[in-house]
Amino acid sequence: MGFLRSKRVVGLDIDTAEIRGVELSGSAQAPKLVACGRVPLPGESVYEGMIADPGLVEEALGHLWSDAGFTCRDVLLGVSNQGVLVRFATFPKVAPNKVDKLIRFQAQEHIPFPLDSVVLDYMIVGETAGESGDSLEVLLVAAKRDMLNIFLEVLSGAHLRVKDVDVSSLALQRVLPAATVKGAVALVNISNELSNLLVVEDNKTRFARILPTGLQSAADFFNCSLNEVVSTGMKRPDWPDDAVSEWSASLAGDINSSLSYYQTQQKGAAVEKLFLCGRGSRIEGLARKLKDNLGLPVAIIQPLDGIAAVDKKPGISRVAADFAISVALARRGLEV
Repeated sequence: MGFLRSKRVVGLDIDTAEIRGVELSGSAQAPKLVACGRVPLPGESVYEGMIADPGLVEEALGHLWSDAGFTCRDVLLGVSNQGVLVRFATFPKVAPNKVDKLIRFQAQEHIPFPLDSVVLDYMIVGETAGESGDSLEVLLVAAKRDMLNIFLEVLSGAHLRVKDVDVSSLALQRVLPAATVKGAVALVNISNELSNLLVVEDNKTRFARILPTGLQSAADFFNCSLNEVVSTGMKRPDWPDDAVSEWSASLAGDINSSLSYYQTQQKGAAVEKLFLCGRGSRIEGLARKLKDNLGLPVAIIQPLDGIAAVDKKPGISRVAADFAISVALARRGLEV
């Protein structure tokens, strides 16, 4: 009858130069690792989070499913590019049955694209009281339809079923340590070309932004190729220490400016701790250098903590940080 059948889903992260996926089964409360894998992407088939060559990406997805041994074709897809906007806005509090109509009517004031050109979604994250009345705090997400259509067509061509699409940075909250529920913390996922920053305050999403400093910029500082950086994820003897310091300072500058914007424009609480994940988090000494630059405690997340059967995948723990977005997406997929 299927009532007790275990749910399965693959969290899919399509990055510049690489696709990563994680298949989980079970439930959101008790997930189990089924399989994980990665495949390289040739040339500029994905550029700044956008699919530039659909045929190459579709072919790579076929290799990923075969090589990783995924048993499920249900996918929770993450997107992170300039075609996705995340905005936090306030709206007058109205009766619950009028909220959707109000937000969609007033959303154009906060979205710089014509609303008929985007897919609009939102989440109410809080309420505030003021002299002029109560307000709803709303997280708005707008994704360009043409960009999304390319992703959906490519995944359909690879015979995959998209259960849902999420903004990669917003999904990351699901890999924060369970104890992180009080105060404001920031999480930065350092990927190949772009990085994602998320601020969570009292366990509520408060701010999200794409950062331009990723491992491609690190390759420029280290005078090597992107493949050379990501093949090790560690500091090599031929990387000058001052180059590592300069790149760390560049990343710290991006993080600091985003956190300053969050605190001044959204009157957010001061961030008390920074968490790192993604491939770049494995560069030796990065956490320490960011701590020195930002004056914040810095910790590297282990996204597979709390997931069963990890010990049956030899070597996965060493590179688990690389799969943070895929894990976060798969965990959300178990909730859908």
